[in-house]
Amino acid sequence: MNPIQTLLAWLKATLDADPWYAEHGVAVLIENQLDILSEVERAVLSGTGCALILRAPRAENNRPALNVSVELLALENPTLNRARPQAATALDAAWHAALALDGPNLMLRTVEHVPQVDLFQATATLDTIVSR
Repeated sequence: MNPIQTLLAWLKATLDADPWYAEHGVAVLIENQLDILSEVERAVLSGTGCALILRAPRAENNRPALNVSVELLALENPTLNRARPQAATALDAAWHAALALDGPNLMLRTVEHVPQVDLFQATATLDTIVSR
């Protein structure tokens, strides 16, 4: 595994260990998994209605390390999701993950909410340094 994949796997394991996601029905996924589209569809369109997708869309070379931006993309089908008891919104999921991960290893940069017609989206961005 390359260092970015290792980072994303660590983030997923860290968030999976938090019972908040199971309690609120938020699936935690990694963007580069092979079946990501079917997993997102299963969670957001026919499952609980909410998913958190971990991705690292940007890395800058800073020898001997990489400066990496980690994006936590929360997607929500509000019609399906908010009809459930214990539902958490996309913004709730993004904030929960951002605050849980913000610390000595990752620094929270932004949290944004982008409501759309049928699908709500919230994004948290954190920065970290990864050794090669």
